[in-house]
Amino acid sequence: MLKVTDAYEIVHRKITRNKVLMEIYKLYDELLGCEIILKSEMQSFYKHQQNELCLMNDIELLQTTEYTLERENIINNMMPTIGIFKLSHALIEIKLKIVDIKNMINERINIMNNIQELIPIEGVATNYQLSLSKK
Repeated sequence: MLKVTDAYEIVHRKITRNKVLMEIYKLYDELLGCEIILKSEMQSFYKHQQNELCLMNDIELLQTTEYTLERENIINNMMPTIGIFKLSHALIEIKLKIVDIKNMINERINIMNNIQELIPIEGVATNYQLSLSKK
């Protein structure tokens, strides 16, 4: 038979485990916020690149009907702006924060799993197991 003191300890472990899970969910929320910022910056950059290339194509097309040095200079000045997305210092910080958050999530998952191992899987009416995969 389960003693009240045993039940208290088991319930306390479940509550502690669930609080750790809430921390994990908050970290996931923060992680998603960082990833959204990074994705938004990249989308903005590549959209701008597409617009620049469309403009360059329009200018190149005009060059086929009448070549001008002015348009050639415009194209030459635009070329250095075309390229691959480079992370700014702020975005590098966000990427580092993403790595830190993923590490914190993994640590919390380990804590949660360790607590969960202390909770019996039989004999407790409200028993349930939680399972999360690591990032």
